[in-house]
Amino acid sequence: MKKALATLAILAASSAAQANTCTGKVEKIAIEAPRTLMVQFDFQTHRTPKAICKLNQETCKLWYPMLLAAKASGTPVSIRTEGSDCRGSAESFSISGINRIDAL
Repeated sequence: MKKALATLAILAASSAAQANTCTGKVEKIAIEAPRTLMVQFDFQTHRTPKAICKLNQETCKLWYPMLLAAKASGTPVSIRTEGSDCRGSAESFSISGINRIDAL
């Protein structure tokens, strides 16, 4: 029984650490106080903008113009999250979860 519980705990931990990738178009972009970049993608199940980064972070300074260009041109983007579902709710899709955005 203890072996089975240990195996389940390891499997649960490894699945939580897996990366999730979602691809789609940028629907909305907004800046919210205090300097938070909010983005809504067409693949999200909850259709509200999500906080993806703080504009004082170097990564966010790179993502912001890329996301603006993708929105303006209709170019799809791919985002990768660690340990959270990028299609999910506000609780699972947040600043701490996104670690990569690519324009396709």
